[in-house]
Amino acid sequence: MGKQNKKPGSSKKKSKKSTSLSSTGASSSAAVFDLESIIQTADQSLESSDLDTALQLYQYAVKELQSQLVDHPSNTATEKKVEDTIMGKMFTLVKIFSKMGEIQVSMIQPESAKQSFLEALQILSSITKDTKHKVAADDNTPTPPPTITTTTNVDKKLYMETQAGIQLYIAQLSQGEDALEYFQYGIQSLILLLQDLQRNTTSDMKMHEEEKEDSEIHGVVADTNVLELR
Repeated sequence: MGKQNKKPGSSKKKSKKSTSLSSTGASSSAAVFDLESIIQTADQSLESSDLDTALQLYQYAVKELQSQLVDHPSNTATEKKVEDTIMGKMFTLVKIFSKMGEIQVSMIQPESAKQSFLEALQILSSITKDTKHKVAADDNTPTPPPTITTTTNVDKKLYMETQAGIQLYIAQLSQGEDALEYFQYGIQSLILLLQDLQRNTTSDMKMHEEEKEDSEIHGVVADTNVLELR
């Protein structure tokens, strides 16, 4: 009888230990999943006009991403993979800060909105490793559109579109010379974007024409060979 009373207690203790080990092993992947879910929930809240909830979730996501950027696992991946991961997280931060700014504009919080857009612009400038055009978080100095000379995993067209949008938002939230300068920078960014699109279109058309000419030449040569055989 004494042995039978002892077994259930021993079994219960072992089960508790097993559960603890299982939850510890899953903590890392759960954190990543939770962050993605939080951003998705924030996006859904924004779409349904639940601005307070969306803003709180975005603010939480910002803290988590900033923490991950500080503690990125550089010792467990190649340098290129680490750089791509960091750049991807930084651009996610840019998008979140921009959404926070839009929410704060809707909530009639112009100063907070401007600060969010300035944060986004600072991070966006650092993605290109262009220290000349970096903006401190508490600095209202306008940032001219940088010449993108480095290769990152952020598409150049997307970068310029995002930059122009942020600069024009800041212009609307600024006054006097600052507003004028940010409008000018936003317009310059759009001009650079249009010029880049035009270059790409011209290049694509030229390539298409060359391929067409090559095809026509090969066709003529083939016809000539057939006539010679006859």
